[in-house]
Amino acid sequence: MTDLLFVTGQIRALETRLLTINRLDRMIGAKTPHEAFRILIELQYADYIDEEAKAEDFDRIIEQGLLETKELLMRETENNPGLQFLWLPADINNLKRAFKLKLLDKKSSLEHFSQTHGFSLLGNLDQSDVENIVWNSVIPEEFLNYLGDNFGEQLQYIESQWQDDQNFSKIEFFLDQLYFEILYTIVQKSGNRFLKDLFLLLVDITNFKSLTRSVLMREEPLKKECFIPLGTLTWTECAEVSSKDQLLKVRLFSSVFANISDQDSSEELVLTIERQLDKIYDQFLHEGQSGEINSIQVPLSYMHRRIQNAKMLKFIMFSKFHGIPTETIYEKIRAF
Repeated sequence: MTDLLFVTGQIRALETRLLTINRLDRMIGAKTPHEAFRILIELQYADYIDEEAKAEDFDRIIEQGLLETKELLMRETENNPGLQFLWLPADINNLKRAFKLKLLDKKSSLEHFSQTHGFSLLGNLDQSDVENIVWNSVIPEEFLNYLGDNFGEQLQYIESQWQDDQNFSKIEFFLDQLYFEILYTIVQKSGNRFLKDLFLLLVDITNFKSLTRSVLMREEPLKKECFIPLGTLTWTECAEVSSKDQLLKVRLFSSVFANISDQDSSEELVLTIERQLDKIYDQFLHEGQSGEINSIQVPLSYMHRRIQNAKMLKFIMFSKFHGIPTETIYEKIRAF
């Protein structure tokens, strides 16, 4: 087992520079984007700001900070399998977007691989890897280390599925299922109790989100093929749920309805429930790393918070450049 004492010490020092309520208030209350940008320097991003850096560079600077942190964690933990909770979602997102470009937009290559075009740079796969997989069905050997040797056959299934009915939502769900199957294998091999519990929670949250969207927005029961059978929430509990009242009775996440208003529209209700589910996941990660000095929980939780911080910082800076009122920023930031 890799000794994580050193990286834990580094992270504990870096945690003092995370986004606090005080820093959040100061950035939101800043009169100009340039004043808000100066507060950024107090966070983890000072190392990426030189004399030529401008407030307009905020997106590049924040992304650079995340990539540097990713490299630190991979190096110091020998890319612990638990970090795939962070890197794999980025890979799946990038594969979805690339398949969309190929199958729906009829593109012959991946022209832009950047965040502004919906791609994440935090995955295992770079632009060349994604292009080879999607357009050439060539899978990088290092990617097979955790995808498994049958991934090539699964890629062929994607192509045949598209030829059958050209329903892209099925391809997206197939990739989601693939993600959980890969993560399940990684977690089982790790033998780590915390990672197993985190995986179960993630599957349960994903299934409950799918159930909520189906019942409240499409007004129909969840389709069985859209259910991930790897968590503690069972298909039997979800199969007959077709109304809000029945949704309230699902035992596992009934608490998320405690403060919900009956006046909310279906769309508002779904967003509120999903935000509360995300908070449950965040809290589980945060509590799991508390008091730990030599466990993967610490770097996993820290990077997760860095990503959350980055989303808030980008939103605040974007809002400042577009003159969005302070009150509106506070209202929207609650969604993060």
